[in-house]
Amino acid sequence: GEVHYKPNARPEVRSKYSVVSVASGEGLVSTFKEMGVDYVVSGGQSMNPSTEDFINGFNQLNADNIVVFPNNKNITLAAQQAAKIYKESNVIIVPTVTIAEGFSALTMLDLNEEPEELLENLKEVISNVTSVNVTYSIRDTNIGGVEVHKDDHIGIMNGKIVASNKKRMDTLKAIFKQAGLDRKDIVTIIYGKDAPEKEVNEVSKYLKKYYSNIEVE
Repeated sequence: GEVHYKPNARPEVRSKYSVVSVASGEGLVSTFKEMGVDYVVSGGQSMNPSTEDFINGFNQLNADNIVVFPNNKNITLAAQQAAKIYKESNVIIVPTVTIAEGFSALTMLDLNEEPEELLENLKEVISNVTSVNVTYSIRDTNIGGVEVHKDDHIGIMNGKIVASNKKRMDTLKAIFKQAGLDRKDIVTIIYGKDAPEKEVNEVSKYLKKYYSNIEVE
């Protein structure tokens, strides 16, 4: 006999919790699924999902509570709108504004807790996360006293530009100096498909050498 498989059939048994997260890129999507996310809404920095995208996701779940990780400031509003509209579950929006916050919160997610406690604990986790990203500049500018040149690699920490250098590695080193790494336990490196493996290893080696208290993943 043939097996008829509906890829996203709504589960028949209602659970206490379902987890929804926003991510883009195969690597992150599969990582989040391995971490227990039931539905990934695709989107991110340059492609913000709509309220409808969230509702479509919620409709494929069957849970008393749906825990949502928007992972981006611009996406939180659409998630909140969807939470208001959707009546079949209690929708809990976890205020993650970066992928790093979402990732950290997911590692600490305890589905044995009651909704209020769960949200409080995750907010606590998020408050201890420092999010850093490196991007490159398309023009000369000066932001918050940081001199930025076209094609520089800009270092952004918790939403603020803190460093700018020709070389990506120099920018990362400058950020690490400012990130209070002596008070941190784990550094998670998330890199895009075009990032050279060699450079990722270099970052990892650098961290282990100068910040020996840190676990790098």
